[in-house]
Amino acid sequence: MEANGSAYRFQVNLPEINTSYTNPDAQGWVHCTDGYKYKIDSWKLEISSNSWLNITDGYSSLTWGTFTPEAGELGNDYIGSIHWSTPVNTGYYSVVANGRRRPYGGGGGGYVPDEYWDSRWAQAEIRLDLHMDNVWESDEETDGGYIPLNNSDDPGGEDDFGILTLKRVWPENVSGTVYLTLESGASKICLRDENGNTVTLPQSYSALPKTFTVEGIETSGSLRNIEIKAAFTAVTFGVRSLHLT
Repeated sequence: MEANGSAYRFQVNLPEINTSYTNPDAQGWVHCTDGYKYKIDSWKLEISSNSWLNITDGYSSLTWGTFTPEAGELGNDYIGSIHWSTPVNTGYYSVVANGRRRPYGGGGGGYVPDEYWDSRWAQAEIRLDLHMDNVWESDEETDGGYIPLNNSDDPGGEDDFGILTLKRVWPENVSGTVYLTLESGASKICLRDENGNTVTLPQSYSALPKTFTVEGIETSGSLRNIEIKAAFTAVTFGVRSLHLT
């Protein structure tokens, strides 16, 4: 998830609730019509790779924002949810709910070989590809690519331009908005869409793929001083960058 001052609510969706039981019960179990009862044991925030902050009972700091646990009720399948008012400092994090399920003899169930489960919200769920022709995938964010100078200002009659393609790799059916920004080098390149119209960044797109031509309009004084970035925003996030010279 992206922390940028926004607020989020996280909840786990369960099978249909069995209303013949008290939900949640005194131990926090929620009974469902599949014959299993479910509960959340903990909520955690991944603040760095494999480093977790326990937010089960609530947490508040200037660095990580404020987490407020919410009691189980109809709106969150009685299993409880958590609200996060994120800090203003932008960053990308994973939020995980860890829990268990057990049979209770309410219309099915049985032995559970994998009693423990988790629900995860993370930016790694979305994969974007910001690809330049003739540039290896592994080089796009490191070595980058080269764009020749189009000193004749003729977008249609020469080969002194590159082809840039923005597409969603996985999953393809998720809804959200992709933001394309020019982080540096705005005076050095010109982007044009499929119709030859000049594209001024930033732009946002809800439908992909998108194809652009990239022309050099000013020489670069150093390598990789142009950066184009694509970021996906929905329930989950993904970011890709492309460096050019």
